[in-house]
Amino acid sequence: MAVKNQKVYEEARRPSPPRWSIWLGMLLLFMLLGLMGGILFVGQAPPVDAGGIWQVALGTPVLVWVMAISTRVIIYASYVRVADGWDEARTKDLEQKYKVGRRSLQVWGTSAYTALRRQGVSAEGQVSKLLAGVRAIKSQPFRIGGNVIRHSCIDGDGNADPEQILLQAFEQVLTDLAQVLEGLADDIPLKVLVEGDSQITEATLHRIWRSVWCKSGVRQSTEIISDAGLVAVNQWLDRGVEDNSLLLIVAFQFAPEQPRDTAEVVVGLLLGGCSPVPSLHPIACLHRPEFLRAPDSDVDLSVQQALEWVPINACSIEHVWRSGVDRYHDSLVTMALTSLSGAGAEKKKFHDLDSLLGSAGKAAPWLAISLASESIKLSAGAQFVITGGSDDSLFCHCAVTPASPNSV
Repeated sequence: MAVKNQKVYEEARRPSPPRWSIWLGMLLLFMLLGLMGGILFVGQAPPVDAGGIWQVALGTPVLVWVMAISTRVIIYASYVRVADGWDEARTKDLEQKYKVGRRSLQVWGTSAYTALRRQGVSAEGQVSKLLAGVRAIKSQPFRIGGNVIRHSCIDGDGNADPEQILLQAFEQVLTDLAQVLEGLADDIPLKVLVEGDSQITEATLHRIWRSVWCKSGVRQSTEIISDAGLVAVNQWLDRGVEDNSLLLIVAFQFAPEQPRDTAEVVVGLLLGGCSPVPSLHPIACLHRPEFLRAPDSDVDLSVQQALEWVPINACSIEHVWRSGVDRYHDSLVTMALTSLSGAGAEKKKFHDLDSLLGSAGKAAPWLAISLASESIKLSAGAQFVITGGSDDSLFCHCAVTPASPNSV
């Protein structure tokens, strides 16, 4: 990440100003000592010049005091100047880091294919069902082996060919995104990230993907990237918008190795910076994710930092999506929800995709972001995502907000 609160230098320690009560007391003490010395010298014989004695006896302490206080003031002013310079440099550095930290990606297209999109249900209908709390997860025969396991699947026909079902789901997702890609120029680069979990062999998955991609009709030049999860978004934002390339993400979980309490999903997202064409308008803005790597991390600070990347107040969040959170991170989610619910809890709606659909594995972050973006298309406001990552040690928060006219 570009900015971490723990790595921001503290403000300079300010020196204590001169305490005039002490210095005035020192002046009186010096003058008292000078007075005592003058009395001793005046009383001596032979007689001495009394006026000169008193000038030396009283003038010397005052001169010493003036020199001491002047030195103290100069040292104090020097330290203040150094501290001002440090704080000014710190402010500029912090502004630059926050400028980088508050970069966001535009969501140009989304598609999420889950068990709720059976029988021709539209993307809007799927989101409406999830917003209403409709559950798709249930005990049913698993497509490989036939054992009855609690999960959700994208096709209820247990006798259907798994490869054909996955191919159709990929085709559905790419067809949805192709509506955006068709309006783009051929010279716009397309970075492609594909990740997922399945019992199907890698060779078979590659064959299915190549077949679907060839039929998609995508004309833009493509480059497969090796990044994974929301770390890819983080790194993309760190690099900044170097060109008008777009990031196409396809994530899936299909017939996983451990199917209990899981969801079969295929998700597609098209992300980028500035608008590749003037007529194209973003659905939403995906802001920088904030990661947690340890159970003892400050969850409240992480939530506030994720909101700060927008920036937005917790009171403005309308929907909170939770996805891909295992038991290890469940207590962290509870703390995060408590932090969010403290502000305007009555206005927020919490959606636990793990209990509605099942855990989506590596596709969990993308599923939550896609559904949050689709929710914004239905005139919803700012969304907050709490999700696990493709790396089991990662746990993150991020915000999805409606795209403003200035974002294009």
